[in-house]
Order: sequence, then structure tokens, then C-alpha cells
Amino acid sequence: RDKRCIWDIQVHRGRITAIYSDAVRVVTAGADGRVRAIDVMTGNVLQTVAAHPGCGVRSLQVDPNRFVTAGNDGTVLVWFWGSQHGTTGETGIQLRHILAPHESLAMVALAFSVSVADLVKWNNLGGERKPYPGLQLVIRKDGASGSEGGSAP
Repeated sequence: RDKRCIWDIQVHRGRITAIYSDAVRVVTAGADGRVRAIDVMTGNVLQTVAAHPGCGVRSLQVDPNRFVTAGNDGTVLVWFWGSQHGTTGETGIQLRHILAPHESLAMVALAFSVSVADLVKWNNLGGERKPYPGLQLVIRKDGASGSEGGSAP
């Protein structure tokens, strides 16, 4: 590897079909149907979404709030940064959000229309466990309850 290269990481099984980069992240889409956002400075994977499993991602568009993928099957999907659909069931939808360095729990609560108290409960925060940049927060919607702790990506 060239010493001028910041990092080198295998991000997809198969070929990369689209790429975007800015000062903060590199976003790639692959024939494996996944989209990955990678921190420019560290090479850490910030977010992975199985956008179009089985058919692959044909195209990718990115803006500061979301990214849009077009699959080889003709579907178009819109995703918000730091969030991905988790499980859906009788108790509602569970989302995940990766806490950014500039974000507070109050900002995340406002963005997802939930309370700070619920974020604390759903992610086992409090006492010695404090929120930090990179923490993967669980966000439950539509009556979902329980306690599943967030974890670092």
C-alpha cells in the first residue's frame, strides 16, 4: 500500500457500483446490495444499510440529510443518515441512529419525535453509561418498549 494512502478497507463483497465522498465520509454502494458510509479520517464504518439485497445498487445520490438508492430491480429507497430500519413487528418499528459529535440526546429526541427519557431508557443510559459520539442509539416507535442497549458501531 502507498504510504500516502490514509486507509485501505474492503467494504463490499463484489464490485462497487457507486461512490460519493465529502470532507467527512466516503459512501459506497455495491453489487452486494449494501450501502456503507465510512469515516474519511479513520476508515471506521459509520453506517451499513442492506438497501437492495439480492439485486444490487445501481445508483446512489447523497445530500446532508439523507441518501437515495436505486436498485437493479427498479426500486428507489430513501434513507436518513445514521438511521436504518431494524425489526418491525407487533410492538412497532425500531430505528437506529449513530450519535454524531455535534448531537445531543435532546436533538435526536426532537428529530425522531420521542422523549429524552425514552432514549435514556431504550439505550440503558445513565449512571456511568453516558452518550458519546459514535454510540448507536436504539429508537423505538409506535408503542415499542423494552430495553435494548445501544452499542458502538
